[in-house]
Amino acid sequence: MTIPAPAQSVGGVELGDAFYASTVFAISPLSRVWAHRLGGRGKAKIFLSEAGISIERVGEPSLHIPKNDLIALTRASATIDKGVERDGLMVLVWRLGDLEVMTNLRVVSASKRKEYEDAIEKVTGVKRG
Repeated sequence: MTIPAPAQSVGGVELGDAFYASTVFAISPLSRVWAHRLGGRGKAKIFLSEAGISIERVGEPSLHIPKNDLIALTRASATIDKGVERDGLMVLVWRLGDLEVMTNLRVVSASKRKEYEDAIEKVTGVKRG
């Protein structure tokens, strides 16, 4: 299976800090996407623009999720090897080429997480699942 490289960050308005927990295959959420260095966990900043969502990771390549590739915005309590409180992960479901993937981001403050989600929903039009 060939996994296309995600687009690079296009910046935008900075929403704030997050912890990049994982990107996994939607059909197999226990399988981490390792291609293009998407497998590394770590600190990140989230940016929002009319073009979509950019995630700039510390020490790893950034990525951009184009607005038209964003499928859903949801929450989870765990991914791969990271468990948090109920609904403590913000999950971006999106298309990477022909693949459907889920990027899991940890925003510790529930109120900040809600702010991020509200902004993403408003700018991209994605519906929360």
